[in-house]
Amino acid sequence: MTCIVGLIDKTTDTVWMGGDSLASYEDDVSIEIRVEPKVFKSGNLLLGICGSSRMAQILRYLSPAPMPAIGQDIHEFMVTTFVEGVRIQQKEFGCAEVKDSVETMSGDILVGFHGRLFTVHSDYDVGHVAGDYAVVGCGRDLAMGSLFTTAKMKMAPKKRVLTALEAAEEWSAGVRRPFVIEKLPPIAEEG
Repeated sequence: MTCIVGLIDKTTDTVWMGGDSLASYEDDVSIEIRVEPKVFKSGNLLLGICGSSRMAQILRYLSPAPMPAIGQDIHEFMVTTFVEGVRIQQKEFGCAEVKDSVETMSGDILVGFHGRLFTVHSDYDVGHVAGDYAVVGCGRDLAMGSLFTTAKMKMAPKKRVLTALEAAEEWSAGVRRPFVIEKLPPIAEEG
């Protein structure tokens, strides 16, 4: 249960991301509000985690944030170097599962990098988001509706992220405050 909202401020190429603090358990009846954030910076990446808290801990504390090679396509970097690093660490630290010869991790990741948003799903599929916002988690549809509605309003990016999280919290039992919102300014291109 979670809502992770990502938004690109097209005027500055800054990526904004926010998430809630609710953790639920197998029975989906027991919950707790967690102190550790689901949204955090890792080197030159901004990550939002939907799924296992353990998965988030591994990504926050153990994942080095590599950079693409000079001239390397960012999507290629995400599909190969980034996801392979995530896959190896999730497997090594017990958050990957193999069932019917298919390996999966225990959640989804929203990644902000170089003024872009990427979704990484539990099967390690990497989606390069075409628009300027994306959401993962149970509050996805509610937050997406809010982001769509506020797109034509003169509203600051941080406020749009907060409003989307508030909409998800209002109508989803799986989203709760406090909200953590981070931003990642663009990285100067090398060369």
